[in-house]
Amino acid sequence: MDAVMTKTLHCCHVFATFDAGGPQVRTAQLIAELGDGFEHSVFAMDGRTGYASRLPCELVRECGPVDLKKGLLIARRLGSFIESKKPDIVLTYNWGAIEAVLGAWLAKIRGVIHHEEGFRPDEMVAQKRRRVLARRVLLKSVHALVVPSQRLERTALESWRVPRKLVHFVPNGIDVDRFQPIAKTTARERFDLPQDAMIIGSVGGLRGEKSYMTLLRAFASAPDCPHLVFFGDGPDKKELVTAADQLGIRDRVHFPGHTEDVQVAYSTLDVFALSSKTEQMPMSILEAMAMRLPVLSTAVGDVAAMLPPESSSCVVPVDHEDLYRDRMHELLRDPVLRDRLGHANHDHVARTYPLANTVERYRQLYNDAAAGRANLAP
Repeated sequence: MDAVMTKTLHCCHVFATFDAGGPQVRTAQLIAELGDGFEHSVFAMDGRTGYASRLPCELVRECGPVDLKKGLLIARRLGSFIESKKPDIVLTYNWGAIEAVLGAWLAKIRGVIHHEEGFRPDEMVAQKRRRVLARRVLLKSVHALVVPSQRLERTALESWRVPRKLVHFVPNGIDVDRFQPIAKTTARERFDLPQDAMIIGSVGGLRGEKSYMTLLRAFASAPDCPHLVFFGDGPDKKELVTAADQLGIRDRVHFPGHTEDVQVAYSTLDVFALSSKTEQMPMSILEAMAMRLPVLSTAVGDVAAMLPPESSSCVVPVDHEDLYRDRMHELLRDPVLRDRLGHANHDHVARTYPLANTVERYRQLYNDAAAGRANLAP
């Protein structure tokens, strides 16, 4: 057995932010599942480490900010910072941590795996050319580029021109046994939600790219007075509260804030809704499917491919608000349809996206990066 396989590998993760989000959720799961053969240091470029409490402390050396002065020399400072942690491999995440790719290269660290999870709100319509050019240059130097969606894989190959051998499409996975619904009455008591109401909701940060105004407007005309719940915090909360007031539905729209007990949050719902204008492979979709919920979503990223054929009519093109509204109202009216789609979603996610498969793909990538082996993408 290779020597690298018998030692504990130190993995240095550099995020744009380590507040709650899909990449942070997945990384915390991976750290736990990879277990004792790996130890980790986790850093946030923006200093925000709100998701640190979900990391298994026995496997994490430290989690903190990248406390460095910004400026032209940030990459060199990052290289020195990373080198001081003495990692075996470096994991970088998204455009907000792209300087760490250059920093690791300047520090002569070659075991770098970069992850691209999607685009910022300012690139929802088109990519910024400066960022495209930077990725074309920098991502040729990494050991591997990991993307969670086929759409991003195409972008990496065609727009960023990353060599095929470096690009790895690794779908997110989920432990369906961990996502078991609890009694709806118990879950709703926890969040002070009405017991007898039909409830549709979302789980995620209240940010512009989530386009929650689309969800709110579609909900406003729903029949039979259902309730809407937003599990999450973020800069758009004030705008959503104001809009709910103006639409005359504030008493039926709830903002419990961020919760780490996502199984309880999902257990309050009858329908899960995602209204984003940009996503790739949302963890919230996988979680909702595992919780046996019907899913209504905009057709972003790989969402249409993630769901089973039975749910295809519930994936609506972005900006088709009338169709989104109609599909929502259909789901709210029809309990048989909700039950059928919920079970189909659960069976599909259990078969197609088991967490064990994702963990093994990452384990191989990490070990190969540490050993300097080429792990050719399929």
